[in-house]
Amino acid sequence: NFVPNHFLSFQMLIMRLVHLKDLPSPEQVIEEALNSDTRVIAESTEKKDDFNEIKPGTIINKQTSAKTQIKSVIQEKAEDIDRNPKILEKKQEVGKLEIINSFEKLVQITNDKKEIELKFDLERNVRVVKFETGKIDISFNEKLSKNFVRSLTEKLKLWTGERWIISLSKETGKNTIFENKEVHKKKLLQDALESEVYKKIKESFPDAELSEVEETK
Repeated sequence: NFVPNHFLSFQMLIMRLVHLKDLPSPEQVIEEALNSDTRVIAESTEKKDDFNEIKPGTIINKQTSAKTQIKSVIQEKAEDIDRNPKILEKKQEVGKLEIINSFEKLVQITNDKKEIELKFDLERNVRVVKFETGKIDISFNEKLSKNFVRSLTEKLKLWTGERWIISLSKETGKNTIFENKEVHKKKLLQDALESEVYKKIKESFPDAELSEVEETK
């Protein structure tokens, strides 16, 4: 068909193609083109700003990439450490402060914390001269561990959040916990030997001997 206006002819051709190919309308095509140009300009501006921030002499493809990778690796390692069960448990222990107001309480906590060597020394090799919150005066025997004072001071700081002073006294002090337990066991045995029950057992079984008595909890 003959169309005198070439622009009108071109417009009609586009309209036919739109209907045939189910393409967007001309208005949508124009709008999309304008938006695309805007995005290109915006991206170019952002890239230009990024390059302006890079200092002269920086090798973009190598050093910048390497720094980014190193930073990423460090962050991943830090996250792995934070998720480590042992470290999490340690943080939780630090967050729970104990109140230690007696020597017996101190021994109990060493038992709860499974500080076996420290508990052994406290029960067998240490005599308490004076105990108060933040300061303990003790005497000791020759079997005391060399690192006892330093170890106990560190643990008390960790458990209570406060600094403690462990003072070595020339005074004899009280019996050790182990000595008190032995005295108590001997008393239990003596009471049992003098009981009527034991006497009746001896009458029936003359060769029977009672060597130890344990308390039931």
